[in-house]
Amino acid sequence: MAQTAARAYTMPDNVMLERAEVFSSCLNAELADFTVKFPWMDSAWASAFEAETKAADAFPSDLSLLLDIGVLSSDLRAAMERGYAALQALAGYATLAWPTDLSRQRAFGQDRWPEARPNTLLLAEMLELAHATAQSADFKPQLLDKGYRQEAIDQLDALVTELYERNKLLEAAKADRKVKRHDRVALFNMVWERMSTLSICASVVWAKDAERRAQYQRYRAKTKVMDGKNAPVAG
Repeated sequence: MAQTAARAYTMPDNVMLERAEVFSSCLNAELADFTVKFPWMDSAWASAFEAETKAADAFPSDLSLLLDIGVLSSDLRAAMERGYAALQALAGYATLAWPTDLSRQRAFGQDRWPEARPNTLLLAEMLELAHATAQSADFKPQLLDKGYRQEAIDQLDALVTELYERNKLLEAAKADRKVKRHDRVALFNMVWERMSTLSICASVVWAKDAERRAQYQRYRAKTKVMDGKNAPVAG
């Protein structure tokens, strides 16, 4: 995907939208004055501007997307901890089942468990191996004889599925965030472009009316001291 375009404005998004709403409201009230000077600036143009502004306001913020990703990450970490705990429990029963046979004790992939603990896909692979081994006829009877339960064996398989699904959801959310960030900037820049056009047209329509012209200044007017007096400075 192409790199996200830079914002065309320097003010915060919410401030820009507030200005856009002011622009749209003023334009709707004074549309006829603009149409006289600029025939293409008609009701359709004004409606499109209003719709784009509302769409930008409704678009999910990057913070909300990050919070969603945070929740998904937390859910995945919790599932991984349950997966590792399930492996540890299996190791205990394996030690009881084969107290003098180290190779059978460690036939469930224990050597790679520490490496797998922080790695979702590797942990899922280790759970998959542990389930297949525990479920096999060569290991299952001895494990069950020591108190390990079929439900625990089944849970190993269920955790594999859960890890893959939660990881998929998380990665999809991260990818979606990149797309939405790009789309958000594009939409907000579109609104800003409308505002810029309207500001230029307002300077023609209200050339002799500074108060009305000020309604269409993209940046709020500031003041600075000149010769002991406050003079407005258009942003």
